[in-house]
Amino acid sequence: RLPNQKFTMLTVANMEVSAAYEWATEQILADPELATWKWMLTIEEDNILPPDALTKLITHATVGNYDVLGGLYWVKGVGGCPQIWGDISGPVENYRSMPPDMGGGIVDCYGTGMGCTLFSIDLLKKLAAPRFLVEPEDGMFTQDLRFANRPHQWAK
Repeated sequence: RLPNQKFTMLTVANMEVSAAYEWATEQILADPELATWKWMLTIEEDNILPPDALTKLITHATVGNYDVLGGLYWVKGVGGCPQIWGDISGPVENYRSMPPDMGGGIVDCYGTGMGCTLFSIDLLKKLAAPRFLVEPEDGMFTQDLRFANRPHQWAK
């Protein structure tokens, strides 16, 4: 059972997605109160979350000692794939889509989409900006895989 958690919502609109995530993260880390909180949950407007999503993510992240944990959702469009990126058991770093654990278990991977993703504020503090901002040299990365590549590189 989780203790009571503080909660607030920060809505960002009319910005490019990676710039919006970068801006919001900077606002949280610059705020003397918000910067002391344990988690930041990202939710994108085109996803509908189950009512217990936040509770489940916090529970699993705490028990599993995860700094980033994404709720399962799928890339939209014909033949969409799960937002589980990269087989960590492979011989080289990769960002191929991985199948979900249909029993509801966690799939360790290199990256997750950000439509329903929990981030440790402590991890965000450790990483230098930009964390999410997509730069021209990032190639095909979007904000989620741009971020995913950063902590992985940082942890080596």
